[in-house]
Amino acid sequence: MMPLPPHAEDSSRTIQSSVPRCDGSGLTKRSARHYYETWQTSSEFESFIRECVSKVSVLPITPEIAARAASFPECYPKDPLDRLIGATALVEGAGLVTHDGGIAKSGLVPVIW
Repeated sequence: MMPLPPHAEDSSRTIQSSVPRCDGSGLTKRSARHYYETWQTSSEFESFIRECVSKVSVLPITPEIAARAASFPECYPKDPLDRLIGATALVEGAGLVTHDGGIAKSGLVPVIW
């Protein structure tokens, strides 16, 4: 697995008391990008996904999350997966760690870094 940058490790120490959470759409988006950048075979990719899932709690997309994702205003990124990721953070009361500047710029979702 890719190591976290130093500033991310510092941020993660502040939330060590809970299990990291990931919504299914975020896992899909990150894993697909990682697959295309790293592996050539589906068995290696599946092994990577299993390792990731074993270290986080994967949250389901509930009707409340889907409705929240659909209700974001124009200032929020249009990508449906970004909307599900942000909505999951809001519904779960969790801060979001993201590389997406559009999510942070919107000011609608609490971004840790």
